[in-house]
Amino acid sequence: MALGILTPQEEARFQKALDYFAIISEQGDDSTTSPIIPYPAAVLIDPSSSTQTLKLRSAGPYRVFYPAKAMNDAISTLTPFGPLAAGKRLLAKTETLLARKSSEDYIFAILFCIHGLVTDVDVVKSDINPSWEKGVVRNVKEFKKMADCCLPEIQAAFGDPQTKEAI
Repeated sequence: MALGILTPQEEARFQKALDYFAIISEQGDDSTTSPIIPYPAAVLIDPSSSTQTLKLRSAGPYRVFYPAKAMNDAISTLTPFGPLAAGKRLLAKTETLLARKSSEDYIFAILFCIHGLVTDVDVVKSDINPSWEKGVVRNVKEFKKMADCCLPEIQAAFGDPQTKEAI
């Protein structure tokens, strides 16, 4: 995760860190090199960073930089259940969290990436937002359970102008 990369010197250091993974991966797996270090599963960059740095964002197989972005966007639209679409949704979710600029949201951005790309993380597995990853059946079950438990409170919340605005 990169936060507030603004100067050319910071950009160069960050790019060098990412280039390290590419160089190691290209070396192969022979006896003279260290074990292959995979490219990061996700590269999260907060929105206050420079435009050039923001082009390096990725989640899973989804990449933001051109020309890959145009192809990734087309494929993710045609295959909403595929890995590119899942990576695009994950990146969008983490970008929303990073834009809030709170340490708790930074942690959740990382946890969502771990959950989406590496292993289940209970604290984010129960995300209340509907998603493709949960599937239709699980989304419907969650909404039904929420309505069964809290329907009067939900109706009251939607009736209150201040709460409605916050939602």
